[in-house]
Amino acid sequence: MQNIKVSAYTLLVLLSVLIFHILGMAEHLYIRFWFYDIFMHILGGIGIAMSVYCVILFLKRDNIKNDLWKMLLLVLAAGLSWELFEVYFNIAGSRLWTTPYYIDTVKDLINDMIGAIIVIFIIKKQIK
Repeated sequence: MQNIKVSAYTLLVLLSVLIFHILGMAEHLYIRFWFYDIFMHILGGIGIAMSVYCVILFLKRDNIKNDLWKMLLLVLAAGLSWELFEVYFNIAGSRLWTTPYYIDTVKDLINDMIGAIIVIFIIKKQIK
């Protein structure tokens, strides 16, 4: 029952990421509001971390606490993949290989990690 509840919340978060991203692109919210990108990266980090947690639950891992650091690494890998996606399609917020580009990329990765840390904090509170 717990697995179904976590899976439902995960799907809700991932659907929210999709809807907010589509809305953000259609209404230019990423440009109009400086904090929209921050919000989206934190929410994306939450969604990825929750997805990893669902996989851990599905695999019925005995000691989930030992797998939480792997969650951080997987969220970081997903964030790096997204940043490469932005480079490939030339949709990064700044011109490639400039100081603003590097600052934006690091900021995005930090926000992804903040989302993962929020999930880890909640998981640790639940399994005490």
